[in-house]
Amino acid sequence: MLMNKMYFYLSTIYYVSSKQDLKKVHNFYSSNYVPADDLIDHVPATSFAHLDATTKQSRGLAAKWISPAVDPLDLMSTMLQPWVVGEEHYEITQRVKQTLQCYKELQDIIPILGLDELSEEDLLTVERAWKIKRFLSQPFIIAEVFISSPGKYVGLEETIRGELDGLPEQALYLVGNIDEATAKAMNLEMRAI
Repeated sequence: MLMNKMYFYLSTIYYVSSKQDLKKVHNFYSSNYVPADDLIDHVPATSFAHLDATTKQSRGLAAKWISPAVDPLDLMSTMLQPWVVGEEHYEITQRVKQTLQCYKELQDIIPILGLDELSEEDLLTVERAWKIKRFLSQPFIIAEVFISSPGKYVGLEETIRGELDGLPEQALYLVGNIDEATAKAMNLEMRAI
């Protein structure tokens, strides 16, 4: 009975919201547990088909202490369109996803051949993917207690600014903006001397 009431309540909210002024944005968040991470099971597949966006937590990233443990390749959003987020944001997002997808394909080869046998282009892809994963680990304000580091807010312009091939991977882990990453890289370099 509780489930029926909850469904009715959510249906009412969506109905009322759809009658509101279109300039207003209504966000609704739902957390769904998917047993055994089986996303193709009919229950989650049916639920996810009606959502504008999905975020899936990655056990692999969590095991590597990368927070938030969200793999960008597993994200889905109908709003990620150039006319919604802007051309620059869209293009950078697509390049990041392409780099991470290439790295994912190389992950099967690396344990067999090793990094030394990769082409220069593939090696650069691997290094960039490692850096991207580290830079996307943001020190959230709500996670300060767990990561023993002050939380940071990084705006969109800071997130998509610049190329970071010159910085070491460690400098990108749990930092705020690119200036912080550059300062952390200099600090790491000074410690190495």
